[in-house]
Order: sequence, then structure tokens, then C-alpha cells
Amino acid sequence: MSSAMRRDPALLWQEFQTSFGRALGAADEARISDAWCSSGSRTSFYADELMQAVAHDLTLEFSREWLTVDYAMWSRPIDGGQRTPIVLVESENVPSGADHEVRKLCSLSAPLRVLITVAQWEDEAPRWKSKGQRTVLSQHWHAIREAYAASWPDAGIVGVVVGEWGPPDDDTLRFYAFELSTASPPYPEQPLLARPMGHQPRPASAA
Repeated sequence: MSSAMRRDPALLWQEFQTSFGRALGAADEARISDAWCSSGSRTSFYADELMQAVAHDLTLEFSREWLTVDYAMWSRPIDGGQRTPIVLVESENVPSGADHEVRKLCSLSAPLRVLITVAQWEDEAPRWKSKGQRTVLSQHWHAIREAYAASWPDAGIVGVVVGEWGPPDDDTLRFYAFELSTASPPYPEQPLLARPMGHQPRPASAA
């Protein structure tokens, strides 16, 4: 019995980013604002809407809480074959505490594994009063990936998607994406979305 065709990790990562950005761009502003009011609301938005839309775009089946992974996207088996996880996603609302999720994703087998988090991210432009977290966190997560790959190399990709809303004088919702690669220097970060949020009320927990 046959399983679904193998998916190329690099192409899959590009397709995931495109679909993620498209789904966020199409979401209602009020729904996004509601999602950013609390960690629980944001998690529900990911689970109930965003991740399911991405899975549909990628022609994959969606499930929650598989082997303690928040979201899994599965191949559609051919001729009664076994389905297999193609994309594994961990969502963490506290970026400084995402080490566990990064290590988990590095330990699992799938063509694409993705961490989604939110942060006061930008640390080059003077966007935040306290310097953003991009350099510190991305370097730390890269180091984890490098250590795991050195111990047990794999051909898959571990990607990170970071959301950032604000600061208060800049009502723009931004998302960034980058791969936790073993290349030196690492692959550059890519902007996924920069969406002005109009006159929606600012949530209390924007980043």
C-alpha cells in the first residue's frame, strides 16, 4: 500500500509561509484584535482558524495535540496507506520560554517543524523602548538547532514565525519568518506580513 508522495522541505517551508501570510491578511481585523487580547484567545485563533486554513492550502489533514505537539498536518494516504505527519507546529506565547518547544521540534521527525511565537522583536530600528529580542533569541534557538543537528543530522527544516504588534505609536501587525539552519551565516529572516490595523482598539497584550 502506498503513502502520499514525499514533500520537499524547502518548498514546503515556502508554501507554509505564503499560506500563513495569506490567511492572516484575509482575517477580519476585529478577529485579530480579539485574538491579541490574551494568550488563550490567540491560541484559539491559531487552532480554530489559522492553522486549519494553512493545512487546507497545503492539501494536508489537520489535528491537534498529537504526541504533545500543538498542531500536526498530515499526508493524505493513497490506496489505504499510512498517513504521516508532514508539518508539526508548536505555539508559544512567551518567547523567552520557547527553548522547550524548539528542543521538542528538533527531536521529532517531519519534513517541516515550525515554532510560532510573539515578541517585541525588532532590535535594529528604534521601535521598542527596551531593545527588541530578535538577536538574543534567534541566536539562542540557532544554537539549539545546531547542537541537535550535530548529534543527529536530519534533512527536514525547523522554521520560526514571530508576530509583533506595536509599539503603541505604530499600530502595525508584523510577522517574520526564518529557518533555524545549520548554515553559516544563517539564512536571512523574511517579512511575512506588515498589516496596518486601522482603527481597531489596541489589545492590552500586543506583543
